[in-house]
Amino acid sequence: MATVRDVARRAGVSPSTASIVLGGKAQQRHISEQTCQKVEQAARELGYTPSLEARSLRGQGGPGPLKVALFWADDRRIVYLTRFLQGAFPELPARNMALEVLPYTPGALSRQEALTGGQRFHAAILANAGEQDLQWLQGQSLPFPLVVYNRAAAGYPCVHSDDRQIGQAAARLLLQRGKRRVAVLTSHPHWKEIALREEQLQKTLGDGGIFVPADWIFREENSIRGGERACRQLLNRLWAQEVRPDSLYCCSDAMAYGALQVLHRQGIRVPQDMAVLAVGNGDPDYRDACLVPLTAVQVPIEEMARQCLLLVEKLLRREEAGDVRVPAPVEERQSL
Repeated sequence: MATVRDVARRAGVSPSTASIVLGGKAQQRHISEQTCQKVEQAARELGYTPSLEARSLRGQGGPGPLKVALFWADDRRIVYLTRFLQGAFPELPARNMALEVLPYTPGALSRQEALTGGQRFHAAILANAGEQDLQWLQGQSLPFPLVVYNRAAAGYPCVHSDDRQIGQAAARLLLQRGKRRVAVLTSHPHWKEIALREEQLQKTLGDGGIFVPADWIFREENSIRGGERACRQLLNRLWAQEVRPDSLYCCSDAMAYGALQVLHRQGIRVPQDMAVLAVGNGDPDYRDACLVPLTAVQVPIEEMARQCLLLVEKLLRREEAGDVRVPAPVEERQSL
């Protein structure tokens, strides 16, 4: 593990100068911008990260909170941020941490200056990164420890939902309820997590003797409106057939809400005529309050947030921090 002396040697400055720059006090001590850049570049090249104890000191005022940045994609997944914060907030006081949310545009992470320069944060959590962002990340030497949320990135500790288990749990629940004709409402597979869940769903159903025909899979935008469109397509194509679905698997609760609206308007009873099961990534209260309370395999966002902070704490203490995979609980309600 690199020390301040190692950074100073690489930058060609004294250890005291390196310490002042890395401590964020260069301006007060009138250290030139050129020298700061040399020290910060040396720190990045060496992978230098100050210890938790050293970085928690704030001038002469004693211990201050550790600043943790949460880089969150500013696309449709912003609706899941509330659940992440609900999991994170109770953990922050006990760990003397403060969390700052910084939005970024997927595919443009490299332009996020707060991630690449300076010593503004003690550590960071990167959420919902796209493939382009993850590829860029592999070539970086960041100025602070980083935990990756819900993605895999070599060289960084990651917190995942157990996507195989999500697909398996959904299939087993359908099998337990005696469902034999399963249709799928899903989005286009922009994220491999969704594809992995569906792969395991179909494999586990297949092990139970149930096979989903290719024309029983309907892909639309991952939203309530997308769920409505997909469900209308299903009814237009399949409902007049002699063999028709007895259950729907929806890749998100948003798509399930749209499907429930369409089924209600068409007079199709849930679950008597058509059972509905979703992967639950939104607010659980909504699943209780919808037309028919929605059964879901819940993505454990709150627990994943907690695990991210535990990994951040380990990294700041220079302890080993491996990947964490969090299992998803099943929430049984009246739609299945």
